[in-house]
Amino acid sequence: MVQYKGQKIFVGEGKLKNKNEVVVHNIPAKLGNKFYIASDGLFDQPGGSVGRRFGYNMFKQIILDSHHEEQVVITDKIWNAFEEYRGVHVRRDDVELIAFKPYTTIYKL
Repeated sequence: MVQYKGQKIFVGEGKLKNKNEVVVHNIPAKLGNKFYIASDGLFDQPGGSVGRRFGYNMFKQIILDSHHEEQVVITDKIWNAFEEYRGVHVRRDDVELIAFKPYTTIYKL
């Protein structure tokens, strides 16, 4: 598992002077790779019995434990774990989770 950290850019805040300030990462992909993009709202959500953050470790562990399953199953596990962990704590930020994997199309003529 490889983690790429994103920039701290706040959507709608207007802090970028121009689009050249955005850092672009080119990440090589192979058939079978799975990619997950998540906002900080997922990781910073308090929950559990003492109100600690959901954190990166729980997110990574779900992916590592389930990597052999379909991606939709993994994202469901992440979301269910998040909601269970959140419990009665109010959601304090927006939560985005984008999951995708590369594919190829083979054309036979």
